Amino acid sequence: DNVIALACHVDYFDLREGSLARPFCNERQDMYSRILRTGPKYTPQIVINGNYEVVGHKKEKVQSAIYQSIERSLSPIEIKPNGKDKYTFKLYGLEEEGRYQIWVGVKAAPLSRSIFKGNNKGQSVLYQNVLTRLLNPMQWDGKEGDFALTLTLDEGEQGFALWAQSPDTAEIVAAGEFRKSTDSERGKK
Repeated sequence: DNVIALACHVDYFDLREGSLARPFCNERQDMYSRILRTGPKYTPQIVINGNYEVVGHKKEKVQSAIYQSIERSLSPIEIKPNGKDKYTFKLYGLEEEGRYQIWVGVKAAPLSRSIFKGNNKGQSVLYQNVLTRLLNPMQWDGKEGDFALTLTLDEGEQGFALWAQSPDTAEIVAAGEFRKSTDSERGKK
């Protein structure tokens, strides 16, 4: 619960067939490497709240890092649709005002890929929460306010995450998520 998972695929192990890699993922990994001093780049790497990084296939260490991150609560970001391709989001004031970047990560709907090479050759993998775009629409000073966002979600994109992050420490201080309703979800309401 209360986890916003995002998958950002780097391209230095990329096989190019059905690639999910994006250049901005390499840039983010470089940023984390520089700020968190994580050493040489590797994959799968998981970064939690911009503070903790762990090897992604070490389940116990990932769980431990998630539990550690709970000690530092994030401010919620409330996101509401406000017309076609328009959203309003509320940022609550922080105790420490400062300089933060607002990021918008657009997520693809689940993607199935057949693997033709490498260790997973012959398998089909369902990828979830894959970032298709990463936008940095504004800076924020940490003061409470309502803000507008214009964003067109393309076919095959299920929604977006929005977070506030310190450019100096990489710490994420606020986060929220918006998911498009599917026809079947609209029928349940």
